[in-house]
Parts: sequence; structure tokens; C-alpha cells
Amino acid sequence: DNNGYILVVIHVSTSSQTIKVSIEDTPSQVLASFFAKTANKRVLLGIPENMSEEDFVLRVCGREEYLYGEKALESFNWIRQSLKNGEEIHLVLETPPNPELDLVQREDWAQVDDCTGVTGTHEQLTIAEKDHERVFTISMWDCNRKFRVKVLGIDIPALPKVPELTVFIEASIFHGQQLLAQERTTSKTFNEEVLWNCWLEFNIKIKDLPKGARLNLQVICGKQPQTPNSKGGSYHDNTAGTGCVEGKVQLEFGIIYKVSLPREASLHLFVHLLAKTKNRLLYYVNLLLIDHRSLLRQGEFILHMWKMPEKSEESSSSINADKLTSATNPDKASSMAIAILLDKYCYPVVLPKSREVGRDCGVGNDEGDAGERGQREMPNHLKKQFEAILSTDPLHPLSPEDKELLWHFRHECMRDPRAYPKLLGSVRWGKQEDVLATHRLLDRSYAWDTSGLDVGLAMQLLDCHYSDAQVRSMAVRKLETLEDDDVLRYLLQLVQAVKFEPYHDSALVRFLLKRALRSKRIGHFLFWFLRSEIAQSMHYQQRYAVLLEAYLRGCGENMLQDFRKQVEMTEALQKVTREIKAMSADKYDITAQVVFQLRQKLETLQSSGLPESFRVPYDPGLRAGALL
Repeated sequence: DNNGYILVVIHVSTSSQTIKVSIEDTPSQVLASFFAKTANKRVLLGIPENMSEEDFVLRVCGREEYLYGEKALESFNWIRQSLKNGEEIHLVLETPPNPELDLVQREDWAQVDDCTGVTGTHEQLTIAEKDHERVFTISMWDCNRKFRVKVLGIDIPALPKVPELTVFIEASIFHGQQLLAQERTTSKTFNEEVLWNCWLEFNIKIKDLPKGARLNLQVICGKQPQTPNSKGGSYHDNTAGTGCVEGKVQLEFGIIYKVSLPREASLHLFVHLLAKTKNRLLYYVNLLLIDHRSLLRQGEFILHMWKMPEKSEESSSSINADKLTSATNPDKASSMAIAILLDKYCYPVVLPKSREVGRDCGVGNDEGDAGERGQREMPNHLKKQFEAILSTDPLHPLSPEDKELLWHFRHECMRDPRAYPKLLGSVRWGKQEDVLATHRLLDRSYAWDTSGLDVGLAMQLLDCHYSDAQVRSMAVRKLETLEDDDVLRYLLQLVQAVKFEPYHDSALVRFLLKRALRSKRIGHFLFWFLRSEIAQSMHYQQRYAVLLEAYLRGCGENMLQDFRKQVEMTEALQKVTREIKAMSADKYDITAQVVFQLRQKLETLQSSGLPESFRVPYDPGLRAGALL
């Protein structure tokens, strides 16, 4: 009625009782009203004398969903739906489910623990001023030379059918989507085995490699270089004593460039410009340069590479995420393999967790009392520009000038959570001092922690552009405040964002596990989202399988049995579907024969000992029984 009262029908075994309650009442208040109203009918209703309202819960009729907790009736989805559709509200009085059914088999399964990857400060790890007997590790920040990799060669059991004849390796170092350095080998003729045996030295020092940096190796093939006189550009040998060659090079776009170059470089550029439009990426693989234990990789690696999908293949839609995987191709028998060698050291080389404050010698320490460079007020003419940068679309790429402005006024940015994705996208992750300065800023992110929850903003920091663990855990910290219903709303996206984590263990994965173990409904959907990824994504299969195993080890016996039945049912129905599909060639022309076959197959299925009942995968509140 208008005063906020509703009628609720409560069923007890075969009887029922209608009571009037306020929509602001909590489930325990409803139970109290019910017991007050039926005080003299208890024997009739079959409620034992020694039991009171505390011993019961209310379940929604026909569903495995309960009304409990200190929330008003009007905040339960089921009640709202029923009122909206003008339906009667039927509840069942029951004793609560037995918590013993959710018992977890305790076992030690420490793949990682809270010490994995935790290292000392640079001062604790450095070899400087240490007796050589006391040296057990080397600090990465003492490694002043440039990072390099030796490309030994590639080898493939059967050459792909490509008309292109030459092949080279492009090696890049990425952090998120930021390219930190890139080198390539010379081109060679494409055979089953190609050897280079050459070192590629990158324009980045070992001490500047950030955690989460990945070495991306690509096998790229090109056409046989054309001779300069053939189609594509005119080429005059005007070398009158200058040692230079002048020529015109016409690219695909029809723009003609006039070039003048030292003689030996000219042909190279010419071929390079021609080749630029013809190169094709065939295979790729990634290697994390710092592993999950914070150790720099050393020694030889043979990596089995992923093949680029053809445009027509189904997998081409997920290629952007797939290209980030640090897994190698499990199909070792037929995949392309690349052999590389990284520098070896006498000791493990460890990435320190930080520098001791006040010891930041030579590192841009703008956090000191004296040097509050970044703290000064922003002049008015820049404020407008700053606002304009903030209001651009998240997908709009920032110019180098924008990035410089944001980094210069980073303290200002830290006061406005809207600026975080753009500021953190402007950090030069290949500069150790910038990374340290960023981490010191993030330690003081009050504005972020005290601002209201903006899920879109937090989700932005979990996409493929951010690989820094501190940035990603800051985003997850914000999601901790989400209610279960909201976690369900974003669960699919959060499960996808796991692909952008550099390592299997992360704040995001722990958040998903925690919420799934705390709410059976979230757990149910996490189970199916993970299973679907494991079934179709070779690139992330291993990661999702580890996550699913961790969940199943903690969800309790009852849920495990439930999942077993659901999987058994879906697999049985899927098998029938495939057989029927194979029979009826035209999917629109279903003959009586096909229907008859389907009925027969389902009858055989029913008598083959299927589970008596099972939860419906797409709606865990429903339990289904036998096939009709």
C-alpha cells in the first residue's frame, strides 16, 4: 500500500501464513512478525517448541536464494522484481544450510606466498663496499651497461607457405604499451633454419629496466629486395666526388622524397623504404626480463613462438590481448622456435624494491624539502591547457608536449584522480629515477583514496597500458569498496583485465579470488568465465587455469560437487548438439527425422545416469531436474 506495507506469504512444509510487513523491515524483523503472529499455531505448522526465529532463514520460493542480513526488504532484487511485476511474494521458512557442507580440504599449495618477489633496498643488495665473501646477489641498479640479447637463430619443422623470401628478427622492449627500446637483425633468406649468432645492443641500461618489462621477439618476413633500377623510384648516381647519392624515392602513398645520403647508406635506405610496405609479421613471443621473483633473466632460452592469425580466423579478434602474453606456444612439435642468449652473471641479479630515502644520490629526488620543484603553482595560461588535456577522451593519444606538462606538474595531478590515467601514461618507465619518483608519489595518493568510487577510472588503470604493480594495486584498492552486485556487473571485464597483468600473481587476481570465495554467486560466475577462457584462449590458458585451481581449492566440497554436475550436464548436452548439427546440413530445414533423432538421443541421455539435479549455469539461483 501507499504507507509502504506489503503482504508476504510464508510457507512452512505444507501450510502457509500471510503476514503484513513494512518494506523497510529486515528479514529478521519479518521472522519476528511471523513468529509473533503464529505463536498459537506452532504445533499446527510443525515448528518444534525449543526452536525460535533465530534458528530459521527465509528462502525465495522455487529458487536457491535466501533473504538474510541487515538490509531492508526493499533492497533485495527479488522483492523489487516481484513488486514491479505485481506478483505475490512467496517465501519458505527453512533451517539454514549446513555450513559443514562448505568445508575446505586444508592443504599446503603455496605456489606463491607473501615473500615471493619481495627484495631488499638497493643499499642492502649493492656490492659496493662489501667484502667479496659476503656477496650473494648483485643489485640491478649497479648494472650500468646497456641491455643486450644474442639472437642465435630460428628453426621451424615446416616452412609456412609464404611467397616472401627474406626474414629478420625485430626485438623490442615494452612496458605496457610503451616502447622502451628496439633493435633488429639483418635480413636473411627464409629457410627451415636461419642462424644469426649476433648480439643486439639496446639503447637502455640494465639498471633502467622496470619490473614487468617484456622482451618482444618477432619474426618478420619481407620480399626479396628489388634492384634499384626496377619500378618504385628513379635512382641517379650523382656521386661526383661527394661520396653521396641523390635520388628520388616514391613510397606507396605517392609522395616523392628527394634524398641525399652517404653512398653506402643510400641503397640500404632505398631497400628499407621499399621493404617497409611489404613486411609481414609471422610469429611473435614475449619474455619477461625480470621474473616473478624479481630476478633478471640470464642465460639461454629456446622460446616456442605464436603464429599471427590470418584475418579470416576467429582468433584474430583477440590478437591485441594475445600479443601481450608471456606464455610460450605449448605446441612445440610444429611451432617456430627462436633461440636467444642473455648475459650471464656469477650471482643472481636482483631488482631492488626501493632506495633508502635520503640516499638517492644522483637520482632526481624532487621530493626533498629543498627541491619541491613540482610543487609550485601552475601558471594560469597552463591551467587551461591542463584542463583541456584532462577532458580529452581516454582513447585520445597524448602528444609528447602534453606528457611533459603532466609530468612537470605531477604533484598538481596527484590532487585530481581524473588525471591519474593520463599522468601515469606519461611516465617514462624506462628511466629508473622517474619510476622511483612515481612510486613515491603513489605512496601519497590521498586524493585517490578519499575520492568517491569511479569504476571507469579504476578500470582504465587496469587496461593494457599500465604494467606497474603499484599502479594496478592502487586501482584494485579502489574496487575493494564495490558491493557484490557491482562486482558481478564488472566481473567479465575484470576477468579480461587479468590478461594485462605481467605476472600470474597480482592484486587483481587476489581481489577476484577473495570476492569469489566470499560470495557463492560471484564464485559461480567466476568459475564459468575462467572455464570459457581456458577452453578458447591458448595464450592465457595456463594463467586462468592456475587461478581456477586456486578458487576450486578454496570454494568447499558442496560447490565442487555442484560444479561437477554442471560440467557433466553441459558436456552431455553439447555432445548431442554436435551430433545433431552434423546430421542436419541445412540449419533452417529441421526435418521430422532430425527431431525424432534428437528425442531419442535425449532419452538415451536421461537413462544413462545423469545427475538428479544441477544448478543452471547461467542462473545459479535455479536448480534444474530431469530432462523432459
